[in-house]
Amino acid sequence: MKYESENSFRNKNTLLITPVQTEEELMIITKLYQQANPHATLEEIFKWTNKTWKNPDNIILKAELKNELVGAISIKIKKNKAIIDDLAIRLNFQKTKIGTKLWRFCEKELELRGIRIITAHIHYNRTEIIPFCYKNGFRLKKIVKDGFGEGEDYIEVIKHI
Repeated sequence: MKYESENSFRNKNTLLITPVQTEEELMIITKLYQQANPHATLEEIFKWTNKTWKNPDNIILKAELKNELVGAISIKIKKNKAIIDDLAIRLNFQKTKIGTKLWRFCEKELELRGIRIITAHIHYNRTEIIPFCYKNGFRLKKIVKDGFGEGEDYIEVIKHI
């Protein structure tokens, strides 16, 4: 991956955000992503996350607190546009600003790369994430019926930076 964290020092209470480096780490975050994607199997999630990870232009980061994985984000880069593939925060760490910190970290990297448009597709079973999106500057772009080809709808949100 091209992206590296500037944080080389941390104490036990510091949130450490770093790129996913190994397939073992990828499998761990895949399990976390299943929490955000209950409609998909672990194998399906691993397949699309692995494909994202193998492209060096994409971003896959993990967030650790006290050496425990508490969150992760995967972002696909296509030309001058970023698409949030997955974002998940461990249940007991939600509403603690970890998602916002992880997102802000990614946003700075996207700005450095000259990317000005960011989108995310929100599965119809996960609409509770919309307030988080709005707090972080996203707005509704469209609602797609049968967007996954299996009778499942999604909401697309967009942010211009």
